[in-house]
Amino acid sequence: MHLRFASSGKFWVLWGILFLSGCSHKSTPEDVSAAVQAQVAKIEGLRDPKALRDARQDLYSFGPAAVKPLQDPILSVLDHAQPQLIAVYSAIPDELSWATLLRVLHSKFPERRRQALYGLSLLPRPARVNEVLALTKSKTASDREWALYALSQTKDLTTEWAFLALARDPDANVRMQVARGLRLFPGADSARVLKELMDDKASGVALEATLSLGQIDAGNLKVKGRLESFGTALKNGNTDQREEVAQILGESQAPTGETMLAGLLHDPDPRIREVAASAYIRLGHVRDPAPLLRSLETDPDPRVRVRATHAVAMLHVSRALPVLRKMVFGKDRGAARGAAVALKDMCDPMSQGILQGMLKVPDFEIRRMGAVAQMKMSIGKPDYFPLVDQILGEADSATAANRRTAANYMSDLPGPKVEAKLETLEHDPDPSVRLAAMDARKKQMGMSRVLPDILEHPQPSWIDPVR
Repeated sequence: MHLRFASSGKFWVLWGILFLSGCSHKSTPEDVSAAVQAQVAKIEGLRDPKALRDARQDLYSFGPAAVKPLQDPILSVLDHAQPQLIAVYSAIPDELSWATLLRVLHSKFPERRRQALYGLSLLPRPARVNEVLALTKSKTASDREWALYALSQTKDLTTEWAFLALARDPDANVRMQVARGLRLFPGADSARVLKELMDDKASGVALEATLSLGQIDAGNLKVKGRLESFGTALKNGNTDQREEVAQILGESQAPTGETMLAGLLHDPDPRIREVAASAYIRLGHVRDPAPLLRSLETDPDPRVRVRATHAVAMLHVSRALPVLRKMVFGKDRGAARGAAVALKDMCDPMSQGILQGMLKVPDFEIRRMGAVAQMKMSIGKPDYFPLVDQILGEADSATAANRRTAANYMSDLPGPKVEAKLETLEHDPDPSVRLAAMDARKKQMGMSRVLPDILEHPQPSWIDPVR
């Protein structure tokens, strides 16, 4: 699947303008308007994507006085804009964006409706479900396809009927989203439809149906046989094919898949071992973590060990704590920081002693991870961590670099005090600090992406990033 990124000047101009809300500036509206227009003229003459990305940063220095009179023109331009703009625009959770989304969902242009649906799928909570359901009945195949994808991301259990109704849709991409979405509904109707779709003439549909049925009926013999057929690809395929098979096995969440992934951790190609370690995360849980722990402790390739570290953290493998303790207090700085991040992500009650020890090491990053983990595990208690206060204090630093770093760090910290600091930094006079603060707020809100990819079709489930 190929991704297409927008590179037109007008696209990046509007993307920059849309982020202006929340910024402040002491200039008069007239001054700001003139400066915005000058910057727009500059960016419209650029075509190189990197130059466009760099130039749009300058727009962050303008405040809300420049945005308000431009809101109506922005909405007007959206009626004629590139569809890529709508995907980006819909990923900005403010009231203007919500109003625009509703408008775009009723656009007469299918590609714009498609991008609006994609934008909805990126949001951290169910949104516009009724409007999306209406589009599952559209005569346009891309509407039905993307509407089902958006519904599958909201995980709204009242929408099963929409997937069942489109199980025999003439468009293969729509049937693929049916097969993908039905894994959310572990009932007899879903299982019956998925068994039928496993024999679909479109290979992608059959594979998604296999993965979905494997997740809602792990003991199904038909699923087991289909997964075992991947053995040929593992033995005879090239590196790219074996990488994709490893991802599929993880997505299957089946015992057979875990056994085959364990075998891939011994592959002579470190790239395959790396993908296999990452694919373990997709299993959701592991019956036997021993192969992953061996990889974490003894694999000769540091990239594989990094992936294994992340996997044991995401799977909350408590048996990894002794290994992580050894790593975090070891001499390998990169491995120590990776172990610190893993311990922060796990927040295992049994790791309290390790976390307290991390507060005493010289490396600030490791101390920070120890403080963040303890703070997350102690919400509602009057625990006091000087390191956290140090981070909050850096938000008031006279140096922009320190304020920017503080904003990045605060994306991991909970609590109203942190939220207040980030809100203040969103009005910082330095545009890079404001950008860091906005990204931190989005991370706290659960945004899956800040700048979405531009897709013609949803990615297969085994390619999607793990959230």
